[in-house]
Amino acid sequence: PMPPAAPVTTQTLSSSCSQFAVMASDLRVGDAQHQAVERRAHHELAREPARGLARRGRVVEHLVLGRGHGGQCVRGAVFHEDMAGGATERAAAVADDLVDAVVAGGAHEVGADGNVDVAAGAVGADEGGLGHGATVGRARPGVSPLGGDGRDGRRVRTLGGMQSIAIHRHGGPEVLEALDLELPPPAPRQVRVRHTAIGLNFSDINVRNGGFYLGRGPRFPVILGNEAAGVVEAVGAEVTEWRAGDRVAYAGTGGLFFQDTGAYAEARNLPADCLVRLPDDIDDRQAAAMLLKGLTASVVIHRCHRPQPGDTILVHAAASGVGSLLAQWSHHLGATVIGTVGSQAKAEFARAHGCDHTILYRQEDFVAATKQLAPQGLAAVFDGVGKDTFIPSFDCMRPFGAVVNYGNASGPVPPFDLMLLAQKGCLALHRPGFGFHAITPETRAQACGELFDLVRSGALKVEVSRTYALADAALAHADVEQGRTVGSVLLIP
Repeated sequence: PMPPAAPVTTQTLSSSCSQFAVMASDLRVGDAQHQAVERRAHHELAREPARGLARRGRVVEHLVLGRGHGGQCVRGAVFHEDMAGGATERAAAVADDLVDAVVAGGAHEVGADGNVDVAAGAVGADEGGLGHGATVGRARPGVSPLGGDGRDGRRVRTLGGMQSIAIHRHGGPEVLEALDLELPPPAPRQVRVRHTAIGLNFSDINVRNGGFYLGRGPRFPVILGNEAAGVVEAVGAEVTEWRAGDRVAYAGTGGLFFQDTGAYAEARNLPADCLVRLPDDIDDRQAAAMLLKGLTASVVIHRCHRPQPGDTILVHAAASGVGSLLAQWSHHLGATVIGTVGSQAKAEFARAHGCDHTILYRQEDFVAATKQLAPQGLAAVFDGVGKDTFIPSFDCMRPFGAVVNYGNASGPVPPFDLMLLAQKGCLALHRPGFGFHAITPETRAQACGELFDLVRSGALKVEVSRTYALADAALAHADVEQGRTVGSVLLIP
């Protein structure tokens, strides 16, 4: 964990700028542009602390995080937003955290190939959160996995073993860290899969935040993710249904969706029973973008409320991955679909993906707007937002309607008196989880086969709006969490 930022004073900032000079020397950066930026930070700091601080943020991004321009990394973006808004004290704390993160990372050296090697010791954490035989190899504490995408030739190099992205504590995107693992050979009834595409889901963000646990939380470190596609590399004893070279995908490994995570990795040993065979006409990225989200939509449609002609359905966050699939599926079954969205661009996306009407919830009261569109009330609400939208949606329902909460994007739904369901029209309450819907290899194959058929027919369009390198998982989390994406988001190892 990063140490707390020191009190913000001109002396503190000057001291931190001096650290940059030492850091530049340690990195052996000979690039004249980097040195000029660093010198300018000293000059600007002496002339005007706030302006010097802005320069200092750019030094951090340019020298340390491998980004050549301001606002291209998570904490760098926060820094510049704070500076623009005049919140210089918080900006200084963010910048101090960035400095501390690099200083805490150990020895740094730019190799002949221009990559930054980061030396680190072994992690003395409980390995129980890694799952399926993985053991900790090397970690890079304090070094963000935001470390560049090759655009300026400097990128953190994996020091050996298999690269993964893990957390050692709950928190924001900054708690995501690169972690090297050593994978043993697959155990009996296990399969090793080399990932080619990894699905990013809001449940990953909730696990990162610590928002899913009713009792004891996980044992750290925890590798996030429960959805990916890839290729079988090796099989353990007693595995007869898979062989090297098979294209496969998975969503979860048999338990609850926040248990036994581990998809944010280059490869993984998995139970043979959790895999789904990919047909030739479904590519890896499609599969990683649709499997968990599609199975979540499937459990809502088949186990909670099946839309039909004459129904009016409200889908919250209709431009999201699950929301857009639910909107399309409901429309395909003949229902009229209303979708709430956060921007005009998302409204256009939602209307192209199943919504007959859209409501810009930041600009108007969605309850009043829904009542105007559906004066007789809704047959069902499909809600992946949670705290901000679920209980207010009760006022939109027709008698005996279904209220379905499948996600917590704004936070968990607060406790409420069950009598409220009777008072609002004898409503049926559902809180589904896809793991109970397709729990056996046979039912899972059947559910996935239905999804593949819906994609083939054009009833469901799976949209991958953005892809990020696995090393940029923290940036991806920040973008999804701040609502800057639509459809599905993938991490590419």
